Formats: sequence, structure tokens, C-alpha cells
Amino acid sequence: MVRLHFLVQEGQIRAEAVVRHVIAGRGFGVKIESLSSQDAPQMKRLLSRLRENLGRMHQSLARP
Repeated sequence: MVRLHFLVQEGQIRAEAVVRHVIAGRGFGVKIESLSSQDAPQMKRLLSRLRENLGRMHQSLARP
């Protein structure tokens, strides 16, 4: 169990998660177990922004 605290442009987000996998030198994956109803809207906005940015990055890499 890990406690996550994000301070991002969407606001402060606090969650409890379980580490699901680790890839040495690359990163890790977590499963969020607990997120307050107060922090949920910020998390939703953060994930939307990150998905949008990832999509833009993929598009720019695909351009000749």
C-alpha cells in the first residue's frame, strides 16, 4: 500500500494505491484503492489532460 499525493494544475490529489508491478529502470503500475469524492474530479481532469497530451505526442511523432 502506498499513499500518493499529487500537487498538479488540477489541484491537490490524495489517494491510496497498491503497487501492481515494477519494471526496473522503467517504472511501476499502481491500482488506486481509495480516492475521496473530493479528489475524484481533480483526478478525472488530470487523467484527461495526460491522455490528451499523450495523443498529441503520438501525432507529432507520426508526422513525416
